[in-house]
Amino acid sequence: MRSIKAVWLLLAAASTSVAQQSPGGIDDLPEAAKGVDVEEKLGAYLPKDAVFVDSDGKATTLADCFADKKTVILTMNYFDCPVLCQTQLNGLVEGLRKTTLDLGKDFKVVTIDIDPREKVERAAKAEAKYLGLYERPLDGKKGWHFLTAAGGTDHEIRKVADALGYQYKWLPKQKQFSHQAAVMVVSPLGKVCRYLYGVEFKPETLRMALIEASEGKLGTTLEHVIFRCYVYDPTVGSYKFQAIVAMQLLSSVVAIILAVVLGFYWRKELLGLAGRGKPTPPEATAGWQA
Repeated sequence: MRSIKAVWLLLAAASTSVAQQSPGGIDDLPEAAKGVDVEEKLGAYLPKDAVFVDSDGKATTLADCFADKKTVILTMNYFDCPVLCQTQLNGLVEGLRKTTLDLGKDFKVVTIDIDPREKVERAAKAEAKYLGLYERPLDGKKGWHFLTAAGGTDHEIRKVADALGYQYKWLPKQKQFSHQAAVMVVSPLGKVCRYLYGVEFKPETLRMALIEASEGKLGTTLEHVIFRCYVYDPTVGSYKFQAIVAMQLLSSVVAIILAVVLGFYWRKELLGLAGRGKPTPPEATAGWQA
């Protein structure tokens, strides 16, 4: 269980109308925040048979969202959330707008509505808003899928949430959902690869997370080599440079270059020795004889 209490200390009051919080242990969290966490399930696969309704009112499955084998950023939100969801999605769009990868062409975003009461029209309105905020050319409208509950129940939503380890709950008194600010980066085959927390997403962090999850489909060869020198640090929400790994990688590169250079000179020397050991043919010296 990965507790991200820091996010709650910053955001719970706004998202759940809780006025007072304590910076102490888990027992001191506001009631709205208890039992709402993210249990990271890295390596788990999403239930691609989960059925939803998209913003056009058509039945769709998660498998449909992965049909073109692109890396996916998955978010769990609801569109009438007063503060947190809007802040998070605004921050995500801002980060995606500034990254060098293209929505729709290089990767996709899937937003699942956790409120089964919200209708297709609400999802369509959210789609228009956030695609408008992206402010960049799109490779087709469906670079971002906005999915609502099929049949007005949360069964399929819960199925995906359980696969992600993403917990949320309804607060009757506040008439709001209590949930965490997190997005999940998923491989083209539906494997959960990374969790990113908060409401601000650095473009370089998003790019590295997408490259990491892409299974070699994104990024240059050089980027994949350099990426080995970084590790994701959840405490700061970004990738951290690993000097030791970088030195090991550099040593390996130097060793390979040295081996190639020495191999070239050794081969040249061996060919030279072989040439000097052969007898000189008579015709080669015939012109020098008196």
